[in-house]
Amino acid sequence: MIEARALTKRFGGVIALDGVSFRLARGSRTALLGANAAGKSTLLSLLSTLATPTSGEARIDGFDVAAAPPALRRRLGVMTHLPMVYEELSAEENLSLFARLYEVRDAASRIEELLRTVGLWLRRDEPAAVLSRGAHQRLAIARALIHRPDVLLFDEPETGLDEQGLV
Repeated sequence: MIEARALTKRFGGVIALDGVSFRLARGSRTALLGANAAGKSTLLSLLSTLATPTSGEARIDGFDVAAAPPALRRRLGVMTHLPMVYEELSAEENLSLFARLYEVRDAASRIEELLRTVGLWLRRDEPAAVLSRGAHQRLAIARALIHRPDVLLFDEPETGLDEQGLV
């Protein structure tokens, strides 16, 4: 499902990722572990089409991630290290925006399901600006799941979550 061959990313003279190769089967769950600045976030940025490799290649279900075709992006659920929610919008409005972008059928039902799952249903109408860091994290998780993606790419999804948020 996901394959990388000699994947390298440089930022100027700094090598952030150096010749990484691996293969992950469909349905597998994999965690990246390593020290700060080891290249974990860089790898996820490449796989999620948010950055392009300096050299090498990566494919997800046959799609070249460097080409970033819309058909691939629709299959990815991505959560970056920073939640990056629209703070002027409510939790419900944040999800509604992405539901429209992904053309989610029965969006209202899906939004309610996800907000209940992440524990934000009762706060759905509040501007995201008043929500805690943990609530932003929960909202970002729901956003990554809104369109029922085939592949989830999460960068530090537990940051800011309390024990209840880890269930």
